[in-house]
Amino acid sequence: NYLNGKKEAKRWGTAHGSIVPYQAFKTKDSYIVVGAGNDHQFVTVCKILNLHSLTKDEKYKTNKLRVQHRRELLGILSARFSEKMTTEWLELFQDSGVPYGPINSIQQVFSEPQIQIEINILEESTDLEKCTEDG
Repeated sequence: NYLNGKKEAKRWGTAHGSIVPYQAFKTKDSYIVVGAGNDHQFVTVCKILNLHSLTKDEKYKTNKLRVQHRRELLGILSARFSEKMTTEWLELFQDSGVPYGPINSIQQVFSEPQIQIEINILEESTDLEKCTEDG
């Protein structure tokens, strides 16, 4: 990396340069981000995707090997992710121990309960300021 070798990192979009898989995947209706930060998480991802054969394939046994075979592996994973809706994948990844999450549209962001609470707090704060100014 730059700090160690003064070498600019290659840009990978949503992907991580040295961890595979760790990126956004197209689903049937939108996108999900999934990151297998270690070999155990990779096995979990394969189980969730029902791609058990990948866990036995020597090309994917370690992250170093998965990075070397990035293109082939991501093609397999991408094809599987495209078979289901994002909400289906979110349910399957729930409590898996694997980092994951949807990529929300702006409408979805503003529909999130936490965002609604923040909006209400802002509106109440604005109403209070108006009351204070008006006396």
